[in-house]
Amino acid sequence: YSGDGTWYNPGLGSCGITNTESDYIAAMNYQQMENGANPNNNPNCGRKVQIKGPDGVVTVTITDTCPTCAHGSIDLSPIAFEKIASLGDGRVPIHWDWLD
Repeated sequence: YSGDGTWYNPGLGSCGITNTESDYIAAMNYQQMENGANPNNNPNCGRKVQIKGPDGVVTVTITDTCPTCAHGSIDLSPIAFEKIASLGDGRVPIHWDWLD
């Protein structure tokens, strides 16, 4: 898949898991996350994706939903984003795949 990579300050995510800026996690765009009535039970919660950006590659665990992200886009924790680009870049093109 391809889209935009952005970063955010995580907290309690839609999967019911609390994360910090130092966790290698991400929020999947709402279209591909496909939350049901109870997003805590989403089978995409806990899945891993490998993301390739301009400056590198990172593997993250999906623990949240990005309600404003377009299809193919992922919002990353700061530590994960720094593996693919500088935080100052804010938004970068990415390619990614599910690892499971």
